[in-house]
Amino acid sequence: MPAGVPALVCLSDRDPFTGQVVAVSGSDDGAVGVWSVSTGLQPSLQEASSARWHDDIVSCIAPSGQASSQVVSTSWDGTAVLWDCTSTGPRRVSELRPGQHAVHAAAWCNSSVALATAADGCVFWDPRSGEAGRSGLVGGARELQREGVAPGPAAARAGLTAVAACENEQAVYLGTDAGGLLWLDRRAAGGGRPQTLASPHTEGIRQLLLGGENGSILASSDTAGKVVLAHTTDAALQRVVHSAAVPGGLALGWQGPQLLLGGVAGVRMLALEDCTF
Repeated sequence: MPAGVPALVCLSDRDPFTGQVVAVSGSDDGAVGVWSVSTGLQPSLQEASSARWHDDIVSCIAPSGQASSQVVSTSWDGTAVLWDCTSTGPRRVSELRPGQHAVHAAAWCNSSVALATAADGCVFWDPRSGEAGRSGLVGGARELQREGVAPGPAAARAGLTAVAACENEQAVYLGTDAGGLLWLDRRAAGGGRPQTLASPHTEGIRQLLLGGENGSILASSDTAGKVVLAHTTDAALQRVVHSAAVPGGLALGWQGPQLLLGGVAGVRMLALEDCTF
């Protein structure tokens, strides 16, 4: 590859024509790529098409669960782009610049996309209208405190670095650069106010990922290598499942009921009993 790949995801549906797994990548030069993954006796990876949607590092690739060919890519250049993985190549659908700072992560929440930004808070974008409703704006550190979030690790210096959302519900989870965890119920009046969750993290949140039965477990990793599992219906149920120092932290991936951890030493899978409460 001509550039580093900080963002990579496999789509839930296979290519309808070839039956191959489809992977989507984001590069540190701002390009996105669509790849065909062969998983036969001789596994192979072949780039089918690419495009350059961004002017800086692609920070996240978020596939839509409702339209399997659509993904949102976010970038340090402050943009989020919705595009289609078509058979003829990537096709841009719409674009949003939610503020003046980097967009670190994205997650689909029904037909909207939650965007976590470095200093512009969390913006909910409806690609169908091409607008970001102000009622869905969760502010940065100072605004979070004005909205009634108690001071502490979750609110102090709350640049947002990660986001996870329940696809068919209105619950959104946010991670901050200070190791804080926030929870937002979009069904509440006025778009909801963020609430702090107990967080054992002391370094910036690297990734948030919902898994388990019906998305009942929130996995979080930080830049120091700590990984925590928390039950979404009972915040008191938490478990630190990895705490060894790992440069840059660990990437997370759910495979059914089990959690995979990826880092400089490769990928390992947690025992099933470690992923349950």
